[in-house]
Amino acid sequence: MLKRTLSHGDAKVINATIRRLPLSCVMPLMKHLTLSLASSGSGKGDGTANIPLVKWIKALLHIHASYLATFPELVEKLQKMYNIVENRVAQVGSFTRLQGRLDLTLSQIARQKDDEQGAEASAALLTLQDESSGDEMMDELDMMMVHSESEDGYLSADEDDLVK
Repeated sequence: MLKRTLSHGDAKVINATIRRLPLSCVMPLMKHLTLSLASSGSGKGDGTANIPLVKWIKALLHIHASYLATFPELVEKLQKMYNIVENRVAQVGSFTRLQGRLDLTLSQIARQKDDEQGAEASAALLTLQDESSGDEMMDELDMMMVHSESEDGYLSADEDDLVK
């Protein structure tokens, strides 16, 4: 029943429950939350199961801060929770760096693939030529040369025959 209650993440429900909690139950609940947080890091799941636990811990520390401050061993008890959170934060940094490297590698692979496909497409555009279109282009080029030379008035007798 406690596990099911602690799985709720609604802030209003959490705060109302923590406010009504008898002071004699504050430290046992803190111990249970710490153990639950420690055991939930077994590598299963995506970590979102810890969100309600963290909300409960935050509310408990915030609402009962003055009561918890009366315990001389509080720092020692919270040290375990602090270490758990610190280890998880360090792992998040490592995973974030790894994710960044993987994203960079994937984008480089995609860009290289696009470059190769673009090179293949442009190579195909440059090498593809129809036989008949090549002959027509040569004829047009010859006509342009003859026309430009005729404007200068320097046609030889052979070239004059070609134009007619």
